[in-house]
Order: sequence, then structure tokens, then C-alpha cells
Amino acid sequence: MFEYGYWHWRSLRMAVLERDECCVYCSKKLDNRTVTLDHVIPKAKGGSDLLDNLVACCRACNSEKEDKLALNFFVERFHITAT
Repeated sequence: MFEYGYWHWRSLRMAVLERDECCVYCSKKLDNRTVTLDHVIPKAKGGSDLLDNLVACCRACNSEKEDKLALNFFVERFHITAT
């Protein structure tokens, strides 16, 4: 399996940071030292490394989300129920 190198991931992080500017899960302001990438659809569930599947997030939210789908993470975090 092909693995991307440091410069590829660095450029992806910067592109996503420029687009999102803050953590998509908690709205914490991020910079080039604090941004992490999260897969909206985790790679473990078939997600890709394409920009449309990547969002900027802080380390705390990235760790808490683990390999959940973004929608499921929001539902759990904000205790959203269907009406």
C-alpha cells in the first residue's frame, strides 16, 4: 500500500486549515502548530485521503472522535435525538 510522505500531509494540513480555520467539532481557533486532520468518513470505514473527506480539528476532538463517522460523533457529543 502506498504511504504519503511528510510534505504531502503537511500541504494537506495547510490547505484544510486555510479552508476551515478552526476545529469543525468545537470551533477552537487553530494554527499550523495545533491543526490535525480528521477523516469525516474514517479510513477504517472506507474513507479516503481526499480533501473533501478531510476536516481541520484540534487534537482533543480528534482523539475523542476516534473512528466514528462525523455525524455519529456530533450526535453523541451534543446528545441529538430524532423527533
